[in-house]
Amino acid sequence: MASILVRINQAPLSNDNKILSLTDVPQKDWASKKVMIPRPNYGEGKYNTSLYHVNDTERVLFELGQQRENTTTRDIALAILQKNKVMKTKV
Repeated sequence: MASILVRINQAPLSNDNKILSLTDVPQKDWASKKVMIPRPNYGEGKYNTSLYHVNDTERVLFELGQQRENTTTRDIALAILQKNKVMKTKV
């Protein structure tokens, strides 16, 4: 069995009521402009889990996932390619 946690937030707006994206705001201002909202910890009660009962193994996996370093899919793919000697240099 698997689950997915979904967060839905109101889109941030500019002063002229246009939806802001990451490319519209300098990275240092993402949090204050709410274009990138950090995910809450699973145990903070921010997710509605009333229809899904998490077992002990899944709880441990969620906690481990939160401790994991944020890595892009691109970086992981490059590391795999380099490990398998498909690519010799980093892009």
